[in-house]
Amino acid sequence: MKLLWLFFIIGTILLIPAPTLAQGCQGVMSPQYSSYDSESYDNTNLYVNETVDGYTTIGNTEFCNISGTTHHAWVNNTLNGKGGWQAGPYVAPASYISFTNSQFIPAHPGVNYSNTIQAEVLCSAVGDIFGTPSSVFGYAIHLSAYIFSGLSNGRCTWTPTCAGACSSQHTTNTNSGGGCFTTGPYIQCADVTKDGKCWDYRTICYGKSAPGLCS
Repeated sequence: MKLLWLFFIIGTILLIPAPTLAQGCQGVMSPQYSSYDSESYDNTNLYVNETVDGYTTIGNTEFCNISGTTHHAWVNNTLNGKGGWQAGPYVAPASYISFTNSQFIPAHPGVNYSNTIQAEVLCSAVGDIFGTPSSVFGYAIHLSAYIFSGLSNGRCTWTPTCAGACSSQHTTNTNSGGGCFTTGPYIQCADVTKDGKCWDYRTICYGKSAPGLCS
């Protein structure tokens, strides 16, 4: 009788199913993700993109079941109170993910704008498999003016006359609103600063055309 009970116990143990993904398959997945942000300005709007991309390497699944499991990106991009969290499409665990949360707002020189970003990749079975901390940044637009100072080998040369934080140290010809102006042919450029430091120098330039072969 004892021998029969022993066979029954062993047989019961052998019938226990392999552990599910949530119970013990985390080590089978190796996340390979990164996140990054990009900014631009078009003389009207400030654009901020927050992107997460990458993939998950899947190891030996002999002892775990990943059938029906999905992954998706979850990205926060809140620009001066606009935007928020957005979810990317649900894909198979080993699929490549590239998801961008894009936001834009009207932006004016001399005004500070806040931006909060964060990125995650979620697994339907185990939760977060990649994440970045929430980060808050400040952006501002600074104007820089360059007056035409002559031609060199058929190309324009310019002298800074009113510069933003990204430009050389010249502080003449500024008005009370923080704008820049010159007389004569000039170009005026917008610099984007991030947390008070130069981020994108001469993002966009515009103004009166100078004589000669100038662009």
